[in-house]
Amino acid sequence: MTELIQQLVNEHVLLDKELQDIMKPGISAQEKHEKILQAKNLIIRHIEHEDRELYTVLNRAASFNPVLEQTLEIFAVEMKEITEKVFHFFNTFESDMGESFQFSREFGKLVGLLKHRIRREESILYEEYEKLFRVKQR
Repeated sequence: MTELIQQLVNEHVLLDKELQDIMKPGISAQEKHEKILQAKNLIIRHIEHEDRELYTVLNRAASFNPVLEQTLEIFAVEMKEITEKVFHFFNTFESDMGESFQFSREFGKLVGLLKHRIRREESILYEEYEKLFRVKQR
């Protein structure tokens, strides 16, 4: 596994831990608020990291690979939709968690959405990056 992919996977693990900590039993409203802000910041930094280091390389390679280009276009459309949903959640709940049931329901949707995206990134995009790296080493 390349260093970049290991870093990105580690960021996914850290994000998952932060998200799970938000719903720990007994966590105070203040702690929950702080965890939500931390998760938001982790997501922002992770997206910036992927844009800067992963997508730059993949987009360059896609100019020679129409299948990869199509895959990246699909992921970009999905990411735009996911980003809107994620930031809508944070904008809605970072200052006021509102009704506990509503927060829990929306939080569950957010976690499911992010976990699905993470699985797809790791199994498709990260693998494409790894293939490029293996080819470069030959």
